[in-house]
Amino acid sequence: HSIGSLGRSEGPTMRILIFVDGAQNSPLIQRAFDTGDLKSVEAAMRDGKLSSVPLGPWSDDESLHTLRHLAEILKLSTPVTVHGCLRFTGLVGKRVPFEVYVKGPEVLRSKRASHAFCFSLLAGDERAKRPMPRAVLLMDGDTAPEPNTIGQMFSCLVSQGLGCTSAVVMPERVNTPALVWQTVRLWGLNGMIWSAQSSVGFQHPVCGACAMFSMDALASCMDEYCKMPREESVWDSMRIEMGEDAYFTHLALEKGFKIRYLLHCHVTVFQPGTWLEYLTQQCRWKRSHFGNRLDLLFCRPRAWLGLQAIFWPLEVLESFFIRGEFLGSGWAVLAFTKVTAPPLLDLTGLGFPRDASGGHGRTSVVELLVFTLVWTALVLYVVLSAGHPVADRPRVHQAAMGISVVMLASQVLLAFAYWKVYLFWSFWAFLLLPVVFTYLIRFPHGLRKSWAGAVLLLAGVAFGGIENLLAPMAGLANADASAMLGWGTRQGAGERAALAKLEVQRIQTERKRARNRLLACWLFSNISIGVTLLLLGMERFGLQCFLAFIATNLAVNLTVGVGYSMWLWLAAPGYSRDEVSAESDDSSDDGVDEAEISGAALGA
Repeated sequence: HSIGSLGRSEGPTMRILIFVDGAQNSPLIQRAFDTGDLKSVEAAMRDGKLSSVPLGPWSDDESLHTLRHLAEILKLSTPVTVHGCLRFTGLVGKRVPFEVYVKGPEVLRSKRASHAFCFSLLAGDERAKRPMPRAVLLMDGDTAPEPNTIGQMFSCLVSQGLGCTSAVVMPERVNTPALVWQTVRLWGLNGMIWSAQSSVGFQHPVCGACAMFSMDALASCMDEYCKMPREESVWDSMRIEMGEDAYFTHLALEKGFKIRYLLHCHVTVFQPGTWLEYLTQQCRWKRSHFGNRLDLLFCRPRAWLGLQAIFWPLEVLESFFIRGEFLGSGWAVLAFTKVTAPPLLDLTGLGFPRDASGGHGRTSVVELLVFTLVWTALVLYVVLSAGHPVADRPRVHQAAMGISVVMLASQVLLAFAYWKVYLFWSFWAFLLLPVVFTYLIRFPHGLRKSWAGAVLLLAGVAFGGIENLLAPMAGLANADASAMLGWGTRQGAGERAALAKLEVQRIQTERKRARNRLLACWLFSNISIGVTLLLLGMERFGLQCFLAFIATNLAVNLTVGVGYSMWLWLAAPGYSRDEVSAESDDSSDDGVDEAEISGAALGA
């Protein structure tokens, strides 16, 4: 997917560095480093076709599958050991040089470790007076840019003097409900916010699947980015281990570099295909969002010097009212209570208004009862999730996601059947204007997955609870998670068991205590919002403020986003309208010839 697209791409000259993770625990790789027997590696990855060395028991080693696929696609040289890795070299496409680094047992398994390795190689080249690149494109192995994307990203990066450019990311396949939701989220909400932020060169976080940094930005941030996190620190883990993309973004913004989301640059990526896989990913991302957003908002004031300061109050209020990893969960439960309690009372015939003296009538009591039941269920979910990766408790999470979808569907039915929201013009404006504006933002630059706008609201209603309630709760319930301590969402049971044998009991204990304190504060803060407003009888005023902020936030982001889209299309330096390709939702490359196939794994 990645290499084929890079082999066909038009743009600047490039050198490709491919870092292969996951082979560190392979007996074959470990033996190769212990004995220097590299012929066995060559035999295993080529299924013995190009070597006289017989295959050993490593032929079925799953950790070597990526390496074998690379060998099928690329013409790899004989491996050599360098810097604790196996290095293969060769040429691809139009004689573009590539280097494949298969990490050995002593090299950390993480994207940030691969970045640090890349930066170290570049620093070595600079010391040796070798030619240096003007930019570095950091790309995941399952990401494929369209032919003109890399050239357009580089052109805008240089012409506009930016520190980083990012592309529009869409799922390659959309054949499950989970992938539909991810397409809608990327197409609508994320695109709207990133477009508005880009008007002042302040996109955050940059999507790490495909981000191009200038060498100046890279050089100014790499030392701090590559620092080892404190093992006992949950704060460091959430910001750095769980969110290296956001962390790097914020370092660049603090140094004064501008970052823009380029609506005319398109890439596709393979996203999680099931809800359990998606929840696993989101748990890690929500922890990152919690730590990195707090870090940017309150710990990096230099990042806000400039026009971007106008977005600071909006982002603080967004965390207070909307984002589930902060206080958005409390407001969501309060809204659910206010929508559900009155119909229940009318249905049972027990509804009473508040008494004449201003005290609390039976309506308030039932609201408190509904509120308590919902939070009891959510706290139970948090308790069952705590200390366990999503894959270890599939039934718990599947049940929670199913209930979430049903509950939100019931809210829609009540809104139409009981509250008759369709009689109010403001409801229709709130419903339709965001869809219209998101189409306006994307239309000049070529639509991809254009159906996503049409189902934006439907998907949001169906799956918003998973995104903004369950994922933040499960994520914060495992705030002590760490890839170094066996809690990484990408690790299997075997790796977790191996890491559990390490002497890290003291660190795990400290992190667990910090997690429990954070979780207690988070639950108290979110529950207190609803309890306080219900007991004081101010829940209506609170929800009016809640809706007013959502409307204001949408209006600002959508209006500014459309303005940025028009500027990018009509006047932005480095933008080439002639290279913006047309709609390609259903295009495929089944007829790729052999020369193109030779480039098909470049970004692996």
